[in-house]
Amino acid sequence: MPSYLRVICSDEQWSDDINHKSQSHASLLLIGRVARHQLAQDAPKERVWEVLWHDRGVEGQSVEGQSVHWQLAELNVARLRAPLEDPATRDFVEALDAINALAESSPGFVWRLQTDDGNATLIQAFDDELVITNLSVWESVEALSDYVYRSGHVSFLRRKREWFERYGSAHLVLWWVPSGHRPTVSEALARLDIVHSGDPTADAFSFSTPFPPPTNDVR
Repeated sequence: MPSYLRVICSDEQWSDDINHKSQSHASLLLIGRVARHQLAQDAPKERVWEVLWHDRGVEGQSVEGQSVHWQLAELNVARLRAPLEDPATRDFVEALDAINALAESSPGFVWRLQTDDGNATLIQAFDDELVITNLSVWESVEALSDYVYRSGHVSFLRRKREWFERYGSAHLVLWWVPSGHRPTVSEALARLDIVHSGDPTADAFSFSTPFPPPTNDVR
């Protein structure tokens, strides 16, 4: 499993600090920038860089001559109409185990965020306790799309308005991660903020505007 490292530095510091690290660890890979909302307003030159350090190399094409295999990360955010213990959401709660099992058995499934309870409903990413998140990794956009729109998940999807309110201007974001990387909730929310702030890009997109996997390691 690769080690995940987040670094906050100026563009100049990046050159001095991270390049120095990459000389010691040839498989250090830069995989993108996070939205600037996480940075202090009095530090306009700073950037948040996401770095993935592989101790033993990777699959795919890299600047070091190694290969990088890309997988699709997905975040979906929703606001419940009622608390999880409310009778109004009973059907949703009772269906979670079956829906998650369906996802895990679907072609192209890689990983999903969960607690010991087997789901992510108890992970609080927002002050609002009614807002829940779903974070997962798949082999491709097509694999995730098949599960969401062309499997038994559809019957679950049709009832979403019974259980959920509309959440903001964007509730779903997709982005590419190197194989083996497991995105954190904060990382995923930063990607969602990119969609909130403008048009989809290769760093944060949706089913309706998909982007192909990166062709190199530094974007």
